[in-house]
Amino acid sequence: MQRNREEACQILGINLSVNKEKYLGLPLIVGCNKKGEFREIKENLMKKVSNWSSRMLSVGRRKVLIKAVLQATPMYTMYCFLLPNSFSKELEAVIAKFWGQKKVGRKGLHWCSWNLLCISKNEGGMGFRDLAKFNIDLLEKQGWRLIETPDSLIARLIRVKYYHGSNFMEAPLGLNPSLIWRYIWGSKALLKFGLR
Repeated sequence: MQRNREEACQILGINLSVNKEKYLGLPLIVGCNKKGEFREIKENLMKKVSNWSSRMLSVGRRKVLIKAVLQATPMYTMYCFLLPNSFSKELEAVIAKFWGQKKVGRKGLHWCSWNLLCISKNEGGMGFRDLAKFNIDLLEKQGWRLIETPDSLIARLIRVKYYHGSNFMEAPLGLNPSLIWRYIWGSKALLKFGLR
């Protein structure tokens, strides 16, 4: 088995993976402890925040850092996995703490709740993302891609495995589905609601 892997890697000109737990930064196996599997995301956010907190940043600069970096950090994972709501709240708590604090070690004053800051600018908020809702939106986008580009490589692979001879909207969950398929399939109800 190992010899076959080495031969395939040599033919394809790729390196044999050393880290058997992750592929492209995503966990290969997600067990019952989903928070533990994704804790690296929170650690990355906290590391970034601790580096930035030592600087005096204006409100505008903090807002740009939150939108462009902190809320974009978990996006790749959220395209594939539905993060637990409690974990999304933990990530938002790290971001909210950065938004409110003035210097490292000094608590800032939070003038309003994070939920109010997540309201769009047109409605009086700051336009920050609610990570739990955004996670669902990203999974719906994956479902939409399966509908819109049925000839893409991923759509063809998923079609062969889960809904051969059918389409995404009529696809059953299937027996023993992967976690990623389960999440994309679960977003189908909201996608159906928005289709015309």
